[in-house]
Amino acid sequence: MNYGADAVQKFAFTTWERIWYVLMCIGLGAGYFAKVPAKKALQDFGMTTMTGAERFWYVLMCVAFGAGYFAKIPTAKALSELPQFAEISRTSGPAAGR
Repeated sequence: MNYGADAVQKFAFTTWERIWYVLMCIGLGAGYFAKVPAKKALQDFGMTTMTGAERFWYVLMCVAFGAGYFAKIPTAKALSELPQFAEISRTSGPAAGR
């Protein structure tokens, strides 16, 4: 699957991404809490599973005026537009029977 000449397949953090993530987590866990809704979106698409702590914090974030849910939506939208999921949603989504 080729997504263009500039497409690069990424499998891990770069050194600088690891450094910035650790620094973000030091500041009251901001990096960790930003990750939780995105991981929930990935779980919804069957791409990962959440740990017990991540599930707990996601629920707590949702209790706070739906903040976790609303933070998850952009990631879920981006995932739904990936070619492997776009075809599935066209054939089995709510509008598929029309």
